[in-house]
Amino acid sequence: MRLQRNKDPSLFSVPLADHQRVYRAIEQQNGEQAGTYMATLVNDALHDTIAALRHKRSGSATTPAQK
Repeated sequence: MRLQRNKDPSLFSVPLADHQRVYRAIEQQNGEQAGTYMATLVNDALHDTIAALRHKRSGSATTPAQK
């Protein structure tokens, strides 16, 4: 497993905001909303991971997130 280091901090601004939404929903004790936000985060991460693996397998030097 590689750590995500030496990457542009701007790549984390959207995911960080998404995680902050989950945190706020938990803080407000809104389990349904927190679950919805978390399910979306996991779904997006799964799609990004699959896309990265497909690009790696095809020999592409860039991933969709880098374009």
